[in-house]
Order: sequence, then structure tokens, then C-alpha cells
Amino acid sequence: AQGDGRPRDRRDSRKMPADPSHHPAPGVVTAPVVDHLEAGDRAVITEDAVTRGTSILEAVSVVRDHGAQAVLVVAVVDRGGTCAAMCEEAGVPFLALLGAPDLGFPFGS
Repeated sequence: AQGDGRPRDRRDSRKMPADPSHHPAPGVVTAPVVDHLEAGDRAVITEDAVTRGTSILEAVSVVRDHGAQAVLVVAVVDRGGTCAAMCEEAGVPFLALLGAPDLGFPFGS
């Protein structure tokens, strides 16, 4: 219990690697997450939507710069159709749950 008699929220004592209320720019790895990467860690990079894939590849680079391994890039929607080839060239598997054509739009729209 806290000093005022209320039960203590157990989440108060947990250290989270990133503040879930913070929304960085797409594909940007925030410092709190990077601070927790160690050599040999395996990371999955996720994004809600990708268009060109450049931000995702920047995130892959940051993960690698910290000695960790980017093992997969996952996007909910691939809007541009270019990210898969870019990830393949970088040696990271890419998975999109949906492509723009699945939603009735051409890639790049």
C-alpha cells in the first residue's frame, strides 16, 4: 500500500524500454529503446504503414549500429511496394499484412 492507504500499482515498479504514449516519426527508433539494445539482441522492427521503406532501413541501421540483429521488418500496410526489395537487399526479411492493392489502391497512392 502507498502511504495514503491505496494499494500500490505494480506497474509503477516496472521499467519499460519505451514510453508507449510517445509516438515518434514513422520508422524512427527512439533513444529509450536503443538504450536497451545489446550486442547479440534480435529485433523485429514494426511499422503501421510503409511507403518507400527508407525510414525502416534507417531503423535497421540503428539496430545494427548497436550490435543487435534486425531479424524481421513487419508492416501492417505496404503502400509503396518497394520496401520488400529494399529489405531483401539489406538482408532483412519483410512481411506486410496488407498491400495497397489489397485495399483497392495502386502502390504509391
